Amino acid sequence: MKTATILLLFILAMQAILAANALIFDGVLGDLVFWFNSALFMAALAVYIYRMDKDKSPDKNK
Repeated sequence: MKTATILLLFILAMQAILAANALIFDGVLGDLVFWFNSALFMAALAVYIYRMDKDKSPDKNK
């Protein structure tokens, strides 16, 4: 799966959590949503950095 697709899925998950909080729970779960969105952002950043480092490895250039 391409990196852009994985990052897009992370964004969609973050938006789904945010929308569920706003529409179903009337914004009551603000801190929990912030925590999960922060965790998803860090996961997306880790995936991006891992894949960026993997693309720049010297073995791939041979």
